[in-house]
Amino acid sequence: MAPTAAIPWLALACLVVATAPGRAAPGPFIDYLTVEANEGGSSGGHAALRVGEWVHHFQNRDGLLLLARQTPERFLATYALLGNRTVRASRISVTAQTAALLEAHFGERYRVQQRQLDRRDSLREERELLEMLSEIERGRIREPDALASLRLRGAGAFLPRSAGDASQDPALAALRRRVVAKRGADFLEESIRTLLREIAALRPDPPDDSGVEPATPLRDSFARRLRDRLQLVVALRVLNEALPLRADGRFSPAGPAWRVGRRESRRLRTGSRELGDQLMRLLDSKRPDRGLPLLVGMARLAALDATIRGGRWVWLDSFDENDERIELARIENADAILSGLADETRGSLDDRHTRFLAGERWDEAAYAELEAAANRHAEVQRAQAGASHLRVQRFGRVPTRSAAPSDGALPRLEGAALAAALGPARAAERNAEQRLRKAYRYHLIRRNCVSEIFASLNAAFPGGRAESVERLGGSHQAWGLGVIPFVSHRSVNRRYRVERVIEIPSAREARIAALVERESHLAVWLRESNTLTATTYERGSRDSQFVLFGDGVGPARPLVGAVNLAAAVVETGVGLVALPVRGTGTFRSGLRGTLSSLAELVFLNVRKGSYDYVSIEQRRRVAAALGPLH
Repeated sequence: MAPTAAIPWLALACLVVATAPGRAAPGPFIDYLTVEANEGGSSGGHAALRVGEWVHHFQNRDGLLLLARQTPERFLATYALLGNRTVRASRISVTAQTAALLEAHFGERYRVQQRQLDRRDSLREERELLEMLSEIERGRIREPDALASLRLRGAGAFLPRSAGDASQDPALAALRRRVVAKRGADFLEESIRTLLREIAALRPDPPDDSGVEPATPLRDSFARRLRDRLQLVVALRVLNEALPLRADGRFSPAGPAWRVGRRESRRLRTGSRELGDQLMRLLDSKRPDRGLPLLVGMARLAALDATIRGGRWVWLDSFDENDERIELARIENADAILSGLADETRGSLDDRHTRFLAGERWDEAAYAELEAAANRHAEVQRAQAGASHLRVQRFGRVPTRSAAPSDGALPRLEGAALAAALGPARAAERNAEQRLRKAYRYHLIRRNCVSEIFASLNAAFPGGRAESVERLGGSHQAWGLGVIPFVSHRSVNRRYRVERVIEIPSAREARIAALVERESHLAVWLRESNTLTATTYERGSRDSQFVLFGDGVGPARPLVGAVNLAAAVVETGVGLVALPVRGTGTFRSGLRGTLSSLAELVFLNVRKGSYDYVSIEQRRRVAAALGPLH
């Protein structure tokens, strides 16, 4: 019951399955969702609870069982469509008060968990900074090299100034003139000098090791204070020198569709003025973290100005170097997939463009959505033009490309002070990790995606399990075989106040059902029962090699498993021989397939395959199967 891998937005923009939406019953309700097994993440099946606008489910991340939240559409897209797994929803009738208590409980649990993870990450960042300063103090690394290893969000949008280069961005030069007129010619330089003095004088506080109390705000750490000041130094340097945007940090697609009309130009001119005013107010602000919004705002101001001047859209590249890259050579039928993605992203871009022009005033949020849609569409076009890979956004849509500061400073601490701070910092991080392990430790049998849902159902009510039984109509013993998702599904249907069960077929099942309406059932079964002749399946990039599908074969499943085992063993052998050329990918895929086929020998169906692409229209249809909860 390991977590399913995160799904790229390019795939999520375009997903698949056909199922008729069920009759919307009177509510309110909650839905207990169980997901069939398949190779890969959550290979033994999965479970979730839909309450309010979210589907809540627990995932194993590095040994921690953590609560995840997704919209119903995204959850079903991930599991039923891309994951090719049938999903069953047991709809439980509840009162409005019960639904509100559950929604509040899961919401608070998620907030507490995120605060605890943020605390741990903050302590880790603190420890790493102190270790780096200690290495500098001992002479093992140079301060410029240490600065070059730092990555500051937003700093990667602008060119560093090289010797003899006096080029300036006209929009930032105009903004600097406004600053000089208001605050004086020395304001920016003096602000930078002040920040560098503050950085040199920074000292670590005793580490924040106060535990996991959610009401306790995270104190600004030593590392966070340094990062905020360094970002602000970079932002003020960019403005003071009116640095141009990097050529690889912006793009302006060719073609008539990317020309700017009069109405758009007027809207952009208004936006440029308003954005300049916002940046002036931000410079006057005392926010310690204003460096990042200044960098993003100035980059957008430069892009807006370039768009207005050239009469053609200029966009910031909102992809980050940490974003995943999908090698297109690994994707079967990549050309057809890219064609579908191009249609989807073009439609999304047109929709965002309409919204951007709909209002009477400049709307920065609408512009940000348009910018993100342009990035997605242009990335697909780049792949269609022959790029070897497709970038996948995972870290938001704001253009915050990271880079090391071109200059700056680090705090000046002596060896004794560093030693005194480093020991407690390491202990605080270790303690935070131990508290997380104690609070969220994953166990395949005793604490997994099923057991934690039912423990949460009991914890959501003041009266515990007794009140849970009264409100929901029953209880499930989530231990022993009861932690298996399909077993829990049957138990919930017997014991809880279940109004009806909604079955959302897997992507392949839905495709086969559509074929059976037009062709002979026997002909469809013979053709679609194997990966060699199937028309409803193309091998996904995450799938290991197999030959026969195990769906609907009943007692013959061990025979199916034996055939698939042979194919997996062959793939493992090929991967072993090809290790020097292909690396470990084929070998590891073969081993994974071998384990999955062994499970089929004991009647478990875990070789269903997965999909890399499904359409957004089909994603909406599958989400409609659940309908509203009231």
